[in-house]
Amino acid sequence: MKERERNRWLHEQLAGWEREGIVQSDQAAALRGRYPLGADDSRFGVMLFGGIGAVVLGLGVILMFAYNWAEMSKISKLAVIFGALLATHGVGYGLRYFWSRPILGDVFGLLGTMFFGAAIFLIAQIYHISSHYPNAFWYWGLGAMAMAWAVPSLAQGLLANVVLTIWAGMELCGFHEPMLLRPLAVIIASGALAWHLRSKVLMLASGVSAYFIVCFLFAYRADTLFPYVILLLGGLYAAKAEGLALYGDTAFPAAGAVLSKLAVAGLLFASYLLGFDWFHDDLYRELRQSGGMAEYVSWALAALSILSLLGVMAWGQRRGRGSWRRLLWPLLATLVATMCMLGGYLGLGGDGDGVTTAKTLVFHALYVIPVLMILWTSCDDGDARQVLNFALLLALWVFTRYCDWFENLFTRGVAFVLFGAFLFYLSIRYHRRKKLLTAEGGSEHA
Repeated sequence: MKERERNRWLHEQLAGWEREGIVQSDQAAALRGRYPLGADDSRFGVMLFGGIGAVVLGLGVILMFAYNWAEMSKISKLAVIFGALLATHGVGYGLRYFWSRPILGDVFGLLGTMFFGAAIFLIAQIYHISSHYPNAFWYWGLGAMAMAWAVPSLAQGLLANVVLTIWAGMELCGFHEPMLLRPLAVIIASGALAWHLRSKVLMLASGVSAYFIVCFLFAYRADTLFPYVILLLGGLYAAKAEGLALYGDTAFPAAGAVLSKLAVAGLLFASYLLGFDWFHDDLYRELRQSGGMAEYVSWALAALSILSLLGVMAWGQRRGRGSWRRLLWPLLATLVATMCMLGGYLGLGGDGDGVTTAKTLVFHALYVIPVLMILWTSCDDGDARQVLNFALLLALWVFTRYCDWFENLFTRGVAFVLFGAFLFYLSIRYHRRKKLLTAEGGSEHA
């Protein structure tokens, strides 16, 4: 049973339980807060397609004016720019606050923010302002973030994430600007907005944006190091997710699940990449040559991830919640990554001594073993979507190793036979568990 369906069933039962005196009204309210129904899917669909329509409409209008732009005077150009801004935001404000149409209000507000971004570039063109062009995306993203907080608006928050992530990529990769505070402020502001709006979608977007910004930060300074940093950030996400579960916050209970998924994605992605020899050759050489901020960030993130995981594990142990079982994989991964970084920094190990091979084998294990365990538990839970997703992840690993491990047809054939047999057994196990869970659910409702 999906989370939303389960919560809807619980809400339906709570009304009857209150009437029968099984639960008190304050207990029912607490249960409704802990297991919310969440946003209506149809409302989100309207906002999603409306937002896409607003973006496309905005681009179309911009292109139409661009066709006759050279023939217009400066006054007419400014009138069009500011008129479009005032009209779209004015209509959006009216729809949201006077006509009780918040979704349509968000759509027009998003269109207005698109015009705001276009206005930055067009005004710079009108007055021949030559500047550091990523600044235009920075101010555009700040405007979208400010609108997202002021309204508040999920659509504006998503646009701000996209624009500010593009800005970070331009600054860090295109111009190699050594900055940390502004990208860090973007990550914090985006995560805080997602928490304020209680939005799983925005929490997911802000987490993915943080991964991209970290990649941008290390991609040009030490391209062999960025998978390690992604892994460390995934460990930090895992610690935060478990900490929220232990704290038992009822204001935004879905945040922990989103952070847990982000942690799993980051840990698996980094472990998969670190299974290649290339990321272990000359590890840390580029970073030591460049030094500075990227080096400090990597060590600070390693220390923060390990201490956070250990602290949350100790907290869960005191409360008897068994947190160490859920955090053992992230902790092992972050410890291994930190040890590899330290060994690279000290110059331990090199080509031909087996150290690189040992590292890749460890990261292969950190990828394959969790995937197999999650596949097993997903079969027990009857979760078809998760079984399919992690079976595909296992298939990706098998096909990748097919290219670089198995050199003759016999070993390749054995690998495919074993993989196919495992998938066949997995399908049988899932089918049996699904039938058993369906029978148990029917008997409970009867």
